[in-house]
Amino acid sequence: MNLLEFLRNRVDVIIQRNKLKPLEALDFLIGSSKEREDLLEKGPYMGVEIDDLKLDEAFRLYRNELLRVENISTGDYYEENNATGEPVFPDENTCWGYYYSRLVGKVSEEDLKRILKECNVINIQFLPQLAQIPDRRGLVIGQVQSGKTTIFNGIISRAADIGFNVILILSGTIESLRKQTQNRIANDVTIPWGKKTDAPFYFTWISNFQGSGLGVVGNASIVLQDLNSHLRRQIAIGVFLKNGTVLANLIEFLKTINPADAAHLRVLIIDDEADQATPNAGVYKKTITKINGTIKNLVNRENGITCPTQTRSSYLGFTATPFANLLNEAGFHTLYPKDFIYFLRSSERYFGPWQLFGNPDEVEGEETIIPIDVVRMLDNDDISGTVPIPKKKYDPIITHGLRKAILWFVMASAARRLKDSGIWSTMLIHTSSSTSDHQKLYTEVDKYLKRLGEDWTVSEPDWRNLWNEEISRVTLESFSQAFPKYGEPTPSDYPLWEDVAKEIPNVIKDVKVRMDNSLALAAGFCRLDYSENTPNSERLQIAIGGNTLSRGLTLEGLVSSYFARRFTKQSAYDTLLQMGRWFGFRQGYELLPRLWT
Repeated sequence: MNLLEFLRNRVDVIIQRNKLKPLEALDFLIGSSKEREDLLEKGPYMGVEIDDLKLDEAFRLYRNELLRVENISTGDYYEENNATGEPVFPDENTCWGYYYSRLVGKVSEEDLKRILKECNVINIQFLPQLAQIPDRRGLVIGQVQSGKTTIFNGIISRAADIGFNVILILSGTIESLRKQTQNRIANDVTIPWGKKTDAPFYFTWISNFQGSGLGVVGNASIVLQDLNSHLRRQIAIGVFLKNGTVLANLIEFLKTINPADAAHLRVLIIDDEADQATPNAGVYKKTITKINGTIKNLVNRENGITCPTQTRSSYLGFTATPFANLLNEAGFHTLYPKDFIYFLRSSERYFGPWQLFGNPDEVEGEETIIPIDVVRMLDNDDISGTVPIPKKKYDPIITHGLRKAILWFVMASAARRLKDSGIWSTMLIHTSSSTSDHQKLYTEVDKYLKRLGEDWTVSEPDWRNLWNEEISRVTLESFSQAFPKYGEPTPSDYPLWEDVAKEIPNVIKDVKVRMDNSLALAAGFCRLDYSENTPNSERLQIAIGGNTLSRGLTLEGLVSSYFARRFTKQSAYDTLLQMGRWFGFRQGYELLPRLWT
């Protein structure tokens, strides 16, 4: 035990004994000569090196730790008499109200209320109003695939209403995720708002819709001339990769903002997947990693680099796994969320870890959840046939489990097509992070799909048996046990097998295999794509990949997942949790998702 641990343990005792807050307990300890003598006497017996000088230094360090978090706002829900501010109710004359009104009919009534409440908490307690300096740090924490983008689109809309004129979104390290995020913001916020002829402000995209860098040419003083116009204000908005070169180029562009406008900047920086690449991995070596330093350069002056956004930026991180953000580093010149931390509530319609795997009975105060029976455990033979072994040749095969997962994907897609011929339907196959392994598995899956029509003709009874087995394990009754407050619209039951069987040949013909990794396009493979103009015949996709399918990216209409990876003992919990692409919302096909793992 070191001295700080020894000190923390004593403070914990005082907190329990005297019913004090942590900082009050430490001050009591510092001011008590009796407590000090007791620490000096008992420390050596606990193996702690201690004397007066070391104890004073430990007091100082621990006090700084407590001061760092003492005044963080935890984001209480708005109540009628809450003194922190007034709620902003939807008004279609505002960007926030217009965005909110377009959610009506797309989400349930309960989720509309939840979104309104969550956005109001963040808008009121985090976003600085016009009279306040926009220099704040915050963090919003939500479940994996739980709708965080819907929330931060609401924050973007409200920030535009209250005078922010530069909005930057940092969206992970993978281009497919950045592109998906940018398209969602454009379709949900900027394009609809741009159609309003009487809007008091307009958006200008400065990021590229076709690539990861800047999407404008020339100096910001030319491109952004109306940032502070009293007639019709301009708002610069962009979604950028967390890439050192991309962000450095962004800073150089921002440096060319007209000095007269720079003095009146109000900047919102939203860091999506804030625990990825953003934390300073060099903190224990007393160095600053490139991406961490570059993001700091947008917010605070770091390494002598200046940018007009510094001290005029409100930085708000979003993540499902906040460990690195909270345990990495703190201080004025860091990205530590010193002003605001908030936990989003999950929708009652969210397919999360508890709904799929259950929650421990011993969790006090939590209702026991009976998980929906969608998980199919793979045996060792299956894993050895699909998962590579280090330093051994990889020759994947279509195993019993993988065959079932593919057949279920085809049947589930057929069932969904009976309702809507234009649906997206996706299968995930994730067995390795190696791009060469992906290519070998792609070859086997593609060959199997070419034989699938023959398999269907010969083995139709086997398909029917698998269908009947699966629909007996996940029923409307068992679904209601896992989702007791699911609400309207309620899930539909399975269609008849005879109707599904008629559609299966068409589905087999249309299924496309995609290899999604950083080398796919260069190797001549098609990557996963959810473009709006994609024909219906190309909307059924089997995605084979690793890291690019592990975080942030939403797999549209995911109904079948085959996930089998070898992990070391050092594999981080947050990394594993983020790989769960099967978490999320499944409205309209609630009974169909399955996971083989």
